[in-house]
Amino acid sequence: MLALGLGEGVGDRSGVERVALDPVSTSPAAADDATLGAVRQRVAPAVVTVDSAWTEAGSGVLVREDGIVLTSASLLGKGGPGTVGLPDGEAAAAEVVGVDPVTGLGVLDLAGDGYPTAALSPQAQLIEGEAAFTVSSGLTGGGTAVAALVGTTRRYLTPQGDTLDAVVETTGSAPARAVGAPLVTPEGEVAGIVAAVEEGSGTYVVPAEIAHKVSDDLLAQGAVEHCWLGIEGSSATNGGVTVATVEADSPAERGGLRPGDVLVTFDGRTIADVPDLMVALRSHSPGQRIDVAVERDDSRATVAITLGTVPD
Repeated sequence: MLALGLGEGVGDRSGVERVALDPVSTSPAAADDATLGAVRQRVAPAVVTVDSAWTEAGSGVLVREDGIVLTSASLLGKGGPGTVGLPDGEAAAAEVVGVDPVTGLGVLDLAGDGYPTAALSPQAQLIEGEAAFTVSSGLTGGGTAVAALVGTTRRYLTPQGDTLDAVVETTGSAPARAVGAPLVTPEGEVAGIVAAVEEGSGTYVVPAEIAHKVSDDLLAQGAVEHCWLGIEGSSATNGGVTVATVEADSPAERGGLRPGDVLVTFDGRTIADVPDLMVALRSHSPGQRIDVAVERDDSRATVAITLGTVPD
């Protein structure tokens, strides 16, 4: 069911978040040594080790110079303050801003400021079949870049028993420490955060647009507000999502969606299948008014929907 969506506060600080990196390569996505080295050199200074006081060792990435780190929620199971390892071998005190088990992301706040940062792309640039790179913390500082191939967006059941509905699967030999690490395009942009790793098999990545939404909510209010559409549906053969049922008094019903509609765009984003719609929903907030294009009765219609809050 697509029903989920489906003193000084940290969010009030004036920390600067980078939104773009200078390209590290203008060539096609090739997993050669030169590209690996360039990606690692550019991103590794912003990759930290999330280890002390938590359940397992992994990585995180600094996205604001005042010490805001994005990582996997699975690394923050014990909560509370702790320390993270910096690439130069030093340690920094850290507090957990919040975690979101629905998306598998967590946010840390490091003491101090002036940290090197990596840039989180406004929207994931992940194209199936192309190369991307995980940049994880090394065992003795520094960082490790590993090439991967981008796969499909899918649902994934984590070893902790959590279901992640909108993660991009990549194949490759990422180490276990890549949990929480950034997934980086050959052009040098952070396209997502690794929520889970099956060592020797692949990684499951939360796309950048969802990471923006989750981090903004956690920094502003300590919790994530997920939106609600209120339909059941399935992936259509020729692209889009076929609406099977529309819940009574849901945002979908109030906006005019009908059973049998094939939803093909959501707020200007082309929808290929159910996981693609879940990514779009996870990156939006309750109260947002968006246009949805549907194929209906051999024609195309556009309906305006105000997204709701997930009902209790």
